[in-house]
Amino acid sequence: MEKFKKQIFELRNYAHIQKVCEFAHNNSKFLIIAGETGTGKTEGLVSYSQKDKENIKYIRLRKSMTTRDFFSEIAGVYNYRGYTRKSFYHFMNWIRDYIQESNEKHLLIVDEGGMFDNEQLGLIHELRDLTENNLGIILAGPKYFVEKLKNWNTEQKNGIPEFYRRINRIIPLKDLTKEEIIGVCNAYGVKSKDINNQFSDIKNIGDLTNSIENYLYLKENLAI
Repeated sequence: MEKFKKQIFELRNYAHIQKVCEFAHNNSKFLIIAGETGTGKTEGLVSYSQKDKENIKYIRLRKSMTTRDFFSEIAGVYNYRGYTRKSFYHFMNWIRDYIQESNEKHLLIVDEGGMFDNEQLGLIHELRDLTENNLGIILAGPKYFVEKLKNWNTEQKNGIPEFYRRINRIIPLKDLTKEEIIGVCNAYGVKSKDINNQFSDIKNIGDLTNSIENYLYLKENLAI
């Protein structure tokens, strides 16, 4: 079997992410996109970030990142030099001035936001306050991240109520429709009679493409 080539499909979630990012970018809004792993968040966000690399910056959090590592990533995408020798305070002032002096609208996209702790979210709150006129922020994470935020807000966890009030809107992503499942299966050459038997209950594009890849491999090699 030839190497399985995963494709990017412009499905409902993909199109919705493009519109949400455009709205946040043009109107300097702070939005959260909530969706489980496999719903197409990263593909949609990366795709939008490629439209204007000068004014749209994309960062993906990693479990191993400290708070300083995260802000070092931000400093890197904005070409801020000397960050390792400066405090958060100096960097925040620098990026405030950078955004204010620009005649353009900017967008910062932060993926895998579920890895943030409350201290890091407090710094995002500060960044938002300093740049709200010309910098939109998209924070993307799984649904449990949103639930954790709500619980922290109810519990009045340090820094969270102030952060939560800055969020303009939380946008949930949706499960695949039947029509989307059929369209993706057809794109990979899966016959209609096999779709209901194998793929009809799958909820997201990541699981669907993985299932199609496994199905095609087994069909060719084991004659299922």
